[in-house]
Amino acid sequence: MADALPLPTVAMRQAGAFSRQQAHEAGWSNRRLQTAVARGVLVRRHPEVFVLAGPRTPGTEDWAAALAGGPDAVLSGFSAARLHRFSWPAHAHARACVRVGVDHHLRVTNVVVVRWLLPDADVLDAAPRRTTAGRTVVDCLRLAPRPLRERMLDTALLRGWISCLLYTSDAADDL
Repeated sequence: MADALPLPTVAMRQAGAFSRQQAHEAGWSNRRLQTAVARGVLVRRHPEVFVLAGPRTPGTEDWAAALAGGPDAVLSGFSAARLHRFSWPAHAHARACVRVGVDHHLRVTNVVVVRWLLPDADVLDAAPRRTTAGRTVVDCLRLAPRPLRERMLDTALLRGWISCLLYTSDAADDL
């Protein structure tokens, strides 16, 4: 039976998402994974990533994106904002966003993939890896629709997520 083995315990710490490798480490074979998917116990979210069947939260999608990106992936944008518990309700369900190296050609469905070098100082090594609060605010401002950016920036400043942002007309064009 597909669910005779306990699900990888790591899945509970990762909002119900886990990689094929993590499943193997928990004693699951590829056949057992296929059977669990066929029986509706699991859903293959990305080629090497599975999630528990049933309702998913944005946290599940964020973890799945981080696992799909590999060990060097860093959650950024609204994925990191959710982990930092930033309150931008208009984007509570924005697509997962993951940063990978410039040479990493990750293609995953319904995930914003950013290929960009990221200084170590902008990364928190907490699981899952994510951008720092300040970097997250800047990334979210880049991803948000123009009409929401001013309110988002005001919120970030008022709540202390950032303390100061140099703002010039040239920088505004980049946003």
